Amino acid sequence: MEDFGSALEKNASDLTVMDVYDIAAVELELVEDVWRGEAQDLLTQISQLQEENKTLLINLSLKDSPMTEEDLQRQEGMSDRERQVMKKLKEVVDMQRDEIRAKDRELSSSSRTG
Repeated sequence: MEDFGSALEKNASDLTVMDVYDIAAVELELVEDVWRGEAQDLLTQISQLQEENKTLLINLSLKDSPMTEEDLQRQEGMSDRERQVMKKLKEVVDMQRDEIRAKDRELSSSSRTG
């Protein structure tokens, strides 16, 4: 392919089979480069669309549950695992809050009667 430039300078009637092969090889490389670039662009677009779909699915599922705008903003940057952990922690905090309120009521009523 070193002779590609010289092959292009020749008249068509003077081209050898090897000249034609060299020209075709270079053209094929150019086409492959363009194809690789387009394929990379498509892969990037696929990744972006997958992320967008994930966000839309989350938003759709959150639409059905009573969550505040603040909750939505907090969850936007989280992974599925992080969301699961946050949900579990919220459940534990809610349960502990209920237990503390019950103990508080119990202490209040025993201090009044005792």
